[in-house]
Amino acid sequence: MIQIQSIREAVTAKQAAELYGLKFDRRGKAVCPWHEDHKPSLSFKGDRCKCFACNNGGDAVDLTAQIFGIPIQEAAERLQRDFGVGTEIDHASVAKAKAQRRAREMAKAAADRRYDKLCTYERNSREALKAFDPETAWDNPRFVATLRAFARAQDTLNGWDV
Repeated sequence: MIQIQSIREAVTAKQAAELYGLKFDRRGKAVCPWHEDHKPSLSFKGDRCKCFACNNGGDAVDLTAQIFGIPIQEAAERLQRDFGVGTEIDHASVAKAKAQRRAREMAKAAADRRYDKLCTYERNSREALKAFDPETAWDNPRFVATLRAFARAQDTLNGWDV
């Protein structure tokens, strides 16, 4: 018999959602499997998930059971197989998994901050370009530099995987 608590400690709801094909929006929300959802309302925080439309949620085992329509025990067994989690989890491996998850979350947060800063930079450059006189703008080196910065920001944003 598999220890469900070991699975709950080793796998997050978001990891299960990603593996089992739930689609995420750019804010990290997914379409809820508990109700007919057209706009992503399933939010993830820590090891758990919660739908702000239907108020259902839970951990990876609960989410897997709902996605596949199977009992909790079967969901835990499926997670064990799919994630390669052993029946006996030592605390070192759980701590390592949590540290790796935290590192991924921090990298995602840093990327989100860079994206937000770049959007602000692009918007500010666009506004700065409006301040130049169209008749003499090309003679002004600041206009040319601002235009180049604006173009670089747009190119970067266009290639950004959101």
